[in-house]
Amino acid sequence: MLRTELTRLLGLQYPIVQAPMAAGPTTPELVAEVSAGGGFGVYAGSGVPPHLLADSISVIRARTTASFGVNFLIALRKPAETSS
Repeated sequence: MLRTELTRLLGLQYPIVQAPMAAGPTTPELVAEVSAGGGFGVYAGSGVPPHLLADSISVIRARTTASFGVNFLIALRKPAETSS
């Protein structure tokens, strides 16, 4: 078994992090399977309505006791341009 700082820190069997692909490809079931399989599943939470986010997290928790993450894209607003 390959042991790395990542596997030790997150308690993983494998140093694999599943990318949080927004707009469909990443489902709660995929996240749960990756985590249950020894990797680190990550759910794409950006733009997901709060009630759906809570439901998705509940599905993941029901399918695995392993660690998983929820990703949020935090985009900084571009500063307003000022005229000189």
